[in-house]
Amino acid sequence: MCASLHEASWLERNLLERSLPRWNRTRGGQEVPCWLVLDDGPRRPGLVLVWSEPDAPAFGPYLAALDWLIAPQRVTGCTPADLAVHGWSDGVLFSLTASDGRLDGWSVTTVDADAAASKLQRTPPHWRDFAARNAELAAALRRALGPR
Repeated sequence: MCASLHEASWLERNLLERSLPRWNRTRGGQEVPCWLVLDDGPRRPGLVLVWSEPDAPAFGPYLAALDWLIAPQRVTGCTPADLAVHGWSDGVLFSLTASDGRLDGWSVTTVDADAAASKLQRTPPHWRDFAARNAELAAALRRALGPR
């Protein structure tokens, strides 16, 4: 469960770009990243929207949506740049991984509380609520689907 639609879009884009599944015909998907470049000139300071990574001071990347600017940022600019995030609920371990500052993998497995404990301890504190919410969702979905 992502904190916003835009966070979910970035996660999907990262996963598609890294895995290049056969049904994804364009590398990185159809979304076009953009940046807000700070123009701090004395005559007319402001922000300019650009579609290629700028050399000037900038904010981004964004997926060209205003809501993204005010939404919690977790999918791009992950800290630390390489991390593993784990949440556990009702026998379900939810895990995310990031490399080079971008979320790029996730898994859901069945484990008991003891097996999950060491992974939960290594999850950075500012990711724990996010991971727990996702584990709760994964456990609820597993219960709804029933035994397989």
